[in-house]
Amino acid sequence: MSFVAAAIARDGAVVVTDGRAMGWSPDGSVVNVQVDRIIPVGKNALIAAGGAPEAVEMAKKAAAFIHDEGLEELNRIFHALVAFLAGEYEAFMRKKCQVVPVDPTHYIHFLLVGYDAPEDAFKMFLIWNKKKLPSLDGEQVGPVFSVPRIMSLEVTLMQMVKEGAGVGELVKEIEKRISSVEKISDDIGPPWKFMLIDREGIKRA
Repeated sequence: MSFVAAAIARDGAVVVTDGRAMGWSPDGSVVNVQVDRIIPVGKNALIAAGGAPEAVEMAKKAAAFIHDEGLEELNRIFHALVAFLAGEYEAFMRKKCQVVPVDPTHYIHFLLVGYDAPEDAFKMFLIWNKKKLPSLDGEQVGPVFSVPRIMSLEVTLMQMVKEGAGVGELVKEIEKRISSVEKISDDIGPPWKFMLIDREGIKRA
Protein backbone atom coordinates (compact mmCIF):
# COMPACT_ATOMS: atom_id res chain seq x y z
CA MET A 1 0.00 0.00 0.00
CA SER A 2 1.01 3.62 -0.47
CA PHE A 3 -0.55 7.05 -0.19
CA VAL A 4 -0.89 9.33 -3.21
CA ALA A 5 -3.11 12.39 -3.29
CA ALA A 6 -3.62 15.58 -5.27
CA ALA A 7 -5.83 18.64 -5.11
CA ILE A 8 -6.41 21.47 -7.56
CA ALA A 9 -7.00 25.02 -6.32
CA ARG A 10 -7.64 28.26 -8.20
CA ASP A 11 -3.92 29.08 -8.30
CA GLY A 12 -2.30 25.68 -8.70
CA ALA A 13 -2.18 22.03 -7.69
CA VAL A 14 -0.55 20.11 -4.86
CA VAL A 15 0.65 16.51 -5.11
CA VAL A 16 1.60 14.56 -1.99
CA THR A 17 2.98 11.05 -1.53
CA ASP A 18 4.44 8.96 1.23
CA GLY A 19 7.90 7.45 0.85
CA ARG A 20 7.42 3.85 1.94
CA ALA A 21 6.71 0.85 -0.26
CA MET A 22 6.38 -2.91 0.06
CA GLY A 23 8.78 -4.86 -2.12
CA TRP A 24 10.29 -8.29 -2.52
CA SER A 25 13.77 -9.39 -1.46
CA PRO A 26 15.76 -11.80 -3.70
CA ASP A 27 14.59 -14.74 -1.56
CA GLY A 28 10.93 -13.83 -2.06
CA SER A 29 10.20 -12.30 1.33
CA VAL A 30 8.34 -8.99 1.73
CA VAL A 31 10.41 -5.95 2.75
CA ASN A 32 9.77 -2.22 3.21
CA VAL A 33 11.76 0.07 0.93
CA GLN A 34 12.06 3.86 0.69
CA VAL A 35 10.96 5.44 -2.58
CA ASP A 36 10.51 8.87 -4.15
CA ARG A 37 7.13 8.52 -5.83
CA ILE A 38 6.93 11.89 -7.64
CA ILE A 39 8.54 12.22 -11.07
CA PRO A 40 8.42 15.39 -13.21
CA VAL A 41 7.02 15.07 -16.73
CA GLY A 42 8.17 18.14 -18.58
CA LYS A 43 7.86 21.66 -17.17
CA ASN A 44 4.26 21.65 -15.97
CA ALA A 45 3.29 18.11 -14.96
CA LEU A 46 4.11 15.38 -12.45
CA ILE A 47 3.51 11.65 -12.20
CA ALA A 48 2.84 10.30 -8.70
CA ALA A 49 3.47 6.55 -8.69
CA GLY A 50 1.54 4.52 -6.12
CA GLY A 51 1.50 0.89 -5.10
CA ALA A 52 4.39 -1.48 -5.78
CA PRO A 53 7.83 0.20 -5.74
CA GLU A 54 8.36 -0.90 -9.33
CA ALA A 55 5.74 1.70 -10.29
CA VAL A 56 8.38 4.38 -9.65
CA GLU A 57 10.75 2.89 -12.21
CA MET A 58 7.89 2.57 -14.69
CA ALA A 59 7.06 6.25 -14.16
CA LYS A 60 10.69 7.27 -14.70
CA LYS A 61 10.79 5.36 -17.99
CA ALA A 62 7.48 6.91 -18.99
CA ALA A 63 8.75 10.42 -18.23
CA ALA A 64 11.82 9.78 -20.38
CA PHE A 65 9.57 8.52 -23.18
CA ILE A 66 7.39 11.65 -23.00
CA HIS A 67 10.52 13.81 -23.14
CA ASP A 68 11.91 11.94 -26.15
CA GLU A 69 8.58 12.26 -27.96
CA GLY A 70 8.49 15.99 -27.25
CA LEU A 71 4.96 15.87 -25.85
CA GLU A 72 3.81 18.96 -23.93
CA GLU A 73 0.00 19.10 -24.13
CA LEU A 74 -1.44 17.40 -21.05
CA ASN A 75 -4.17 15.35 -22.75
CA ARG A 76 -1.66 13.94 -25.24
CA ILE A 77 0.72 13.12 -22.40
CA PHE A 78 -2.06 11.24 -20.60
CA HIS A 79 -2.97 9.06 -23.58
CA ALA A 80 0.70 8.32 -24.30
CA LEU A 81 1.26 7.36 -20.67
CA VAL A 82 -1.63 4.88 -20.63
CA ALA A 83 -0.24 3.07 -23.67
CA PHE A 84 3.38 3.14 -22.51
CA LEU A 85 2.70 2.12 -18.91
CA ALA A 86 0.44 -0.74 -20.02
CA GLY A 87 3.42 -2.28 -21.82
CA GLU A 88 5.70 -1.72 -18.83
CA TYR A 89 3.19 -3.27 -16.44
CA GLU A 90 2.68 -6.36 -18.59
CA ALA A 91 6.45 -6.88 -18.74
CA PHE A 92 6.68 -6.44 -14.96
CA MET A 93 3.94 -9.00 -14.32
CA ARG A 94 5.45 -11.57 -16.68
CA LYS A 95 8.74 -11.30 -14.80
CA LYS A 96 7.32 -11.23 -11.27
CA CYS A 97 4.83 -14.04 -11.68
CA GLN A 98 7.67 -16.41 -12.50
CA VAL A 99 8.85 -15.93 -8.90
CA VAL A 100 5.79 -15.15 -6.75
CA PRO A 101 2.00 -15.39 -7.23
CA VAL A 102 -0.04 -12.32 -8.12
CA ASP A 103 -1.20 -10.47 -5.01
CA PRO A 104 -1.92 -6.88 -3.85
CA THR A 105 1.80 -6.05 -3.65
CA HIS A 106 1.73 -5.98 -7.47
CA TYR A 107 -1.01 -3.36 -7.71
CA ILE A 108 0.02 -0.01 -9.13
CA HIS A 109 -1.60 3.32 -9.92
CA PHE A 110 -0.46 6.70 -11.17
CA LEU A 111 -1.76 10.23 -10.81
CA LEU A 112 -0.80 12.57 -13.63
CA VAL A 113 -1.25 16.16 -12.47
CA GLY A 114 -0.38 19.22 -14.48
CA TYR A 115 -1.16 22.57 -16.02
CA ASP A 116 -2.76 22.57 -19.46
CA ALA A 117 -1.62 25.87 -20.99
CA PRO A 118 -3.93 25.85 -24.06
CA GLU A 119 -6.98 25.59 -21.78
CA ASP A 120 -5.43 27.56 -18.88
CA ALA A 121 -6.55 24.75 -16.58
CA PHE A 122 -5.06 22.42 -13.98
CA LYS A 123 -6.02 18.78 -14.49
CA MET A 124 -5.40 15.37 -12.97
CA PHE A 125 -5.74 11.89 -14.42
CA LEU A 126 -5.78 8.49 -12.71
CA ILE A 127 -4.14 5.46 -14.33
CA TRP A 128 -4.61 2.09 -12.62
CA ASN A 129 -4.10 -1.62 -13.23
CA LYS A 130 -7.03 -3.98 -13.79
CA LYS A 131 -7.56 -7.72 -13.48
CA LYS A 132 -8.53 -8.06 -17.14
CA LEU A 133 -7.28 -6.66 -20.44
CA PRO A 134 -6.44 -3.93 -21.15
CA SER A 135 -4.21 -4.27 -18.08
CA LEU A 136 -4.13 -0.50 -17.47
CA ASP A 137 -6.84 2.09 -17.88
CA GLY A 138 -7.19 5.77 -17.09
CA GLU A 139 -9.59 8.68 -16.76
CA GLN A 140 -9.69 12.31 -15.72
CA VAL A 141 -10.50 12.80 -12.03
CA GLY A 142 -10.43 15.60 -9.52
CA PRO A 143 -10.28 18.31 -8.46
CA VAL A 144 -9.45 16.23 -5.36
CA PHE A 145 -8.39 12.59 -5.32
CA SER A 146 -6.54 10.21 -3.00
CA VAL A 147 -5.43 6.58 -3.13
CA PRO A 148 -6.48 4.97 -0.88
CA ARG A 149 -9.67 6.99 -0.88
CA ILE A 150 -9.91 8.98 2.36
CA MET A 151 -13.31 10.54 2.02
CA SER A 152 -13.09 12.78 5.09
CA LEU A 153 -9.96 14.37 3.64
CA GLU A 154 -11.40 14.60 0.14
CA VAL A 155 -14.65 16.18 1.33
CA THR A 156 -12.78 18.79 3.37
CA LEU A 157 -10.44 19.66 0.52
CA MET A 158 -13.32 19.76 -1.97
CA GLN A 159 -15.20 22.21 0.22
CA MET A 160 -12.09 24.37 0.51
CA VAL A 161 -11.69 24.35 -3.27
CA LYS A 162 -15.33 25.38 -3.74
CA GLU A 163 -14.79 28.26 -1.31
CA GLY A 164 -11.83 29.49 -3.35
CA ALA A 165 -8.95 28.35 -1.14
CA GLY A 166 -5.44 28.75 -2.51
CA VAL A 167 -3.06 25.85 -2.95
CA GLY A 168 -1.08 26.88 0.13
CA GLU A 169 -4.19 26.43 2.28
CA LEU A 170 -4.72 22.95 0.84
CA VAL A 171 -1.13 22.01 1.71
CA LYS A 172 -1.66 23.06 5.33
CA GLU A 173 -4.85 21.00 5.59
CA ILE A 174 -3.17 17.88 4.18
CA GLU A 175 -0.21 18.33 6.54
CA LYS A 176 -2.60 18.30 9.50
CA ARG A 177 -3.94 14.90 8.35
CA ILE A 178 -0.61 13.10 7.84
CA SER A 179 -0.52 11.45 11.28
CA SER A 180 -3.98 9.94 10.75
CA VAL A 181 -3.07 8.80 7.23
CA GLU A 182 -0.05 6.92 8.62
CA LYS A 183 -2.38 4.92 10.89
CA ILE A 184 -4.13 3.36 7.90
CA SER A 185 -1.33 0.87 7.29
CA ASP A 186 2.22 0.06 8.37
CA ASP A 187 3.06 0.28 4.67
CA ILE A 188 2.35 4.04 4.63
CA GLY A 189 4.98 6.31 6.12
CA PRO A 190 7.73 8.91 5.72
CA PRO A 191 9.52 10.53 4.07
CA TRP A 192 6.55 12.61 2.88
CA LYS A 193 6.86 14.75 -0.22
CA PHE A 194 4.74 17.72 -1.27
CA MET A 195 5.08 19.24 -4.74
CA LEU A 196 3.30 22.23 -6.24
CA ILE A 197 2.37 23.01 -9.83
CA ASP A 198 1.45 26.53 -10.90
CA ARG A 199 1.36 28.37 -14.21
CA GLU A 200 5.12 28.93 -14.00
CA GLY A 201 6.12 25.32 -13.41
CA ILE A 202 6.92 22.81 -10.66
CA LYS A 203 8.29 23.55 -7.20
CA ARG A 204 8.76 21.87 -3.82
CA ALA A 205 6.11 22.85 -1.28
